[in-house]
Amino acid sequence: MVEETGIETTGLYHKYEVGEAQQVIALAGVDIKVSRGEFLVIIGPNGSGKSTLAKHFNALLLPDQGDVVVFGMNTKDPAHTWEIRKNAGMVFQNPDNQIVATVVEEDVAFGPENLGVKPAEIRQRVEKCLGFVGMLSYRRHAPHLLSGGQKQRVAIAGVLAMEPMCVILDEPTAMLDPRGRVEVMNAVRQINKEHGLTVIHITHYMDEALFADRVLVMDRGKVIMEGPPREVFQKRDELLSLGLDVPQLGKLSAMLAAAGVNVRPDALSVDELVDELCRLKSGT
Repeated sequence: MVEETGIETTGLYHKYEVGEAQQVIALAGVDIKVSRGEFLVIIGPNGSGKSTLAKHFNALLLPDQGDVVVFGMNTKDPAHTWEIRKNAGMVFQNPDNQIVATVVEEDVAFGPENLGVKPAEIRQRVEKCLGFVGMLSYRRHAPHLLSGGQKQRVAIAGVLAMEPMCVILDEPTAMLDPRGRVEVMNAVRQINKEHGLTVIHITHYMDEALFADRVLVMDRGKVIMEGPPREVFQKRDELLSLGLDVPQLGKLSAMLAAAGVNVRPDALSVDELVDELCRLKSGT
């Protein structure tokens, strides 16, 4: 029975074998809680453990030490594996690795068919989920003719059609152009805010973290920082020391403030900076 809790890791360790005598510690005692309906973004430098952590959320990997509990189910219990993967769907970097059919609507139907959903309900789910991601008009198109952003939205629809409680996105915009990134992030925001799904989004793009309720920063297998986006991005020096940065608009607002322009140095989005400049122009 799936409980109405979220996802929790306790003392989570994971190591990879490198050769015969070496081990790499990918996760080193990670303790986090993800609430139902939360939009969590995880950032960090390469090798920080982000993707390894994501794979633990739907039991693609199992802990060497500690526990991962997904909606009340411990990933170590093989009896829960199918139910965990049904309720914590994953979307990866390359949508071509997830698209299995030659027609968009058939691809989205693939997951529910494997779950044994009745055909009439599958048709309803396909239409609904393609509508969620703005791809309903492409339902009879061939996936290989779509743009990268469109393919990724089809991949997201395929996960949504299985009706999970959580969607885990492992750098889904890494291979996309700016337009494709915007398309995918708009779809992700919609399924979180309008449809209440829990979203765990792993990204290298700091601008994408602005959409989050909370941001986790990882380094060397540990969570070293967490909080709302504005709070995290105020720690610019610490982020720079990790090889990370702040969103572009955050840098611009800080530069304007440092140059003597009377704007908030912590404005992070276009809307916030526009509001500041309009206030400055009006003299208020």
